[in-house]
Amino acid sequence: MDIKCVEEGDNLVVSIIGSIDMNNISYLKEYLGRAVNTDKKNLVIDMNEVTYIDSSGLGIFIVTLKKFQSRGGKFSLRNVSDQLKQIFVLTHLYDLFHFE
Repeated sequence: MDIKCVEEGDNLVVSIIGSIDMNNISYLKEYLGRAVNTDKKNLVIDMNEVTYIDSSGLGIFIVTLKKFQSRGGKFSLRNVSDQLKQIFVLTHLYDLFHFE
């Protein structure tokens, strides 16, 4: 997994490349933890190049979502493939997230 980050106004856009799973979740957790502590109001996760996400990835997204919401910010998922959206649907998490 590789992670790239750019700023777009009030948004911090984090692009994830590759698979999000137990093998690399600690790296993502650390990275998103730092993102929560920035001065950017909103976090956008660009999943255009994400090939797979497991329950550990879903879990870190939920934790990060709650942290941004608690400070009045917004957490969004962008460019999520239909295949990955099905994972959110099947786990009953689809309505929890904002999809762009």
